[in-house]
Amino acid sequence: PSARLGFYLSLKKYFKENDEIIFSAMSFPLYVKIANQLNLKVRLIDVNKEDLNISVDKIKESINSNTKGIVVTHLFGYPCEISKIKKLAEENNLVLIEDCAQSFGSYHSNIETGNFGDVGILSFNGNKIITTGGGGALLIKSTKLAKKALHLISNSKINHKWKYNY
Repeated sequence: PSARLGFYLSLKKYFKENDEIIFSAMSFPLYVKIANQLNLKVRLIDVNKEDLNISVDKIKESINSNTKGIVVTHLFGYPCEISKIKKLAEENNLVLIEDCAQSFGSYHSNIETGNFGDVGILSFNGNKIITTGGGGALLIKSTKLAKKALHLISNSKINHKWKYNY
């Protein structure tokens, strides 16, 4: 139903309380808030001047023994240096989450954004590249996370008999 729920489920699946996650300083503020509400340690990393995407060099400098994941945001249709970031994540055994709300249809090395990390998150809100008026999508490699997300959006609804007065 929303990219926000997808992001929440992703954090719950891959991280535990007090895990440190690297975020771009130009991230969606609500995602940072969700991480804080889950008692995760958020580390904001500066961006490149050229494209305002997270700096690979700053990520390298920031990774420490407490770091458990990286959340990248591909901004304004410009993919970040995701190949380099994916390599860093793999070398350091870190979870990689891609926020692709602003990069639907963008490619890096002939691969569409959202397909590099453990999770890719798309938003279809009214102000996004592709809109359905709301909602979102998860690009997921974890079968367990996919099943949980599917369960929540299809079975966890309350049945109401709506009465409309016109």
